[in-house]
Amino acid sequence: MRKILLLVLILAPCLHGFSQGKKDKPDTTGSSSQRSTPPKGSKKNQHLFSNSNQSKTTETGKFRTLNNRTDISEKELRNTLKLPQEVTLKSVNTTTDKQGFRHETLQQYYKNLPIIGYQIFKHSKKNLILQGETPKIKELEVKPAFSAEDAIAKAKTHLKVTETLNDYPAELKILRNSDKEFVLVYEVRIDAAKPLTMKKVFIDAKSGKPIKTLNLIAHADTPATAHTLYSGIKNITTDS
Repeated sequence: MRKILLLVLILAPCLHGFSQGKKDKPDTTGSSSQRSTPPKGSKKNQHLFSNSNQSKTTETGKFRTLNNRTDISEKELRNTLKLPQEVTLKSVNTTTDKQGFRHETLQQYYKNLPIIGYQIFKHSKKNLILQGETPKIKELEVKPAFSAEDAIAKAKTHLKVTETLNDYPAELKILRNSDKEFVLVYEVRIDAAKPLTMKKVFIDAKSGKPIKTLNLIAHADTPATAHTLYSGIKNITTDS
């Protein structure tokens, strides 16, 4: 009996300390979710749940969104995009997809010459989204130093062409070069049999030098999937 009482007296402080430490240990159940939820009225909630009925414009990168609008006047569009006086827009394509979204492509021109790679895309249904960027062109003289026929000859010489398949007219355009400067160019398409080639050559309309070449023949093997009529789904190789 004395041994039992002695054992109880020895273990009592240890049991008391253990129970006290368990009480003092913080309850972490649900703490992470409580911390991640911002309080009501915070700036984060005000941003997420702002009144969507208000007409406003937001801009993210190359996108501008006009809420509760499906179209925009030419004057307001120019002001929104901050277009310089020499740059104009021309609608070149309009489509409507299965979801009812209307898509319109506007080509940008500098002094009536198309700027390669610079379009504005309008996407609309309930809101209007403007996609694209505008060129920052310094004053550029658009009078070429030689004729379109000379540009075609220069392109053939550059590609060492001796026999052509088709002939295309050379077109004056504006191109942003590798130095990120806008230059006046002739765009020349060459379809040749000797050597076999289909390319677009961009000739500087002032210096006569080729500054860019675009290959029109797909030559890279790309894995793809085909849904066949009798053999189900098959893996194939395509050109790109």
